Amino acid sequence: MEDAIDTDARRPEFGPGGMDDEGRRRAYEECNSLMETLDAALRAERPRGNPPWQDIGFPVIDRQVHAVFPLLVAPMTPGGDSAAERDFIDVADRLWWHWGYMYGGHGYRVGYFYDVDEWGRKVLRDKLQAHGEWRRDPRWWDIGSHVVVLVTAPYADRATARCALHVVPRDWVFAGHLTPRTNRALSHCRTVERTVAAADLDWDWPQDATGALRATSRRDGAGGDAEPRAHDE
Repeated sequence: MEDAIDTDARRPEFGPGGMDDEGRRRAYEECNSLMETLDAALRAERPRGNPPWQDIGFPVIDRQVHAVFPLLVAPMTPGGDSAAERDFIDVADRLWWHWGYMYGGHGYRVGYFYDVDEWGRKVLRDKLQAHGEWRRDPRWWDIGSHVVVLVTAPYADRATARCALHVVPRDWVFAGHLTPRTNRALSHCRTVERTVAAADLDWDWPQDATGALRATSRRDGAGGDAEPRAHDE
C-alpha cells in the first residue's frame, strides 16, 4: 500500500558531492519552519482529534491516527564517511540539539526512551528501533494532546539515512507513565499498547525518474492503521 506525499515538494539533495554552507542552512531552516508550523497547529484550539495534517503545508504521510513528516534523506556508504552523510549528520544533529533546547531540555518536557519503559511507550520505542539503529537516541516532546518524536535512523537496507518527525497521540507515550491503580486505568493502558502495536511507523521517500517525491509504506497486512489519505494527489 502506498502513501501519497506532496509531489511538488523538494527534499534536500545530499548528493555524492555534499552540500555547500548555503545548502545546509536552507535545509536546516526548512526543517525549523516545519516545526514552527506544526507547533502552532498542535496548540490551536479545535475539536478533539488530530489537526488536518494535509493543511499544515509540508509533505506528510497521513496515517489518520498519527502522521510522519519526512525531514531529511541521504545516501549512505559502507565506510560511513561520504560528504552526503557528513552533511546529513550536521543538519540532523543541529536539529536534535536545537529542538531539545527549545522545548526545555528537561525530563518533564523533552524525553527519551529507556529500557524500563512500559505500555505504549515501550512498544513505540521497540517499533521505531526495529527500523534501524538510531543515529542519536530519539527525543520526544509533548505539545497539547500529541507527542512529537524526532527519529534519525538508516533504512533497513542501510543504503539511505533518514530523519523524520513522528506525531502521535499523547497517550502513546504517557499512558501508564504512573503505575495504573485502577482496573479502568489498567484497561486503558492495554488498549493504548494494542493501538501502538498495530500502528505502521515505517516510511520511505524514494525519488522517481522525474524527480517527484513519493512516500511509500511497507505494510504487514491486517491490524495496521486505517488507510492513509492522499495529500495533493
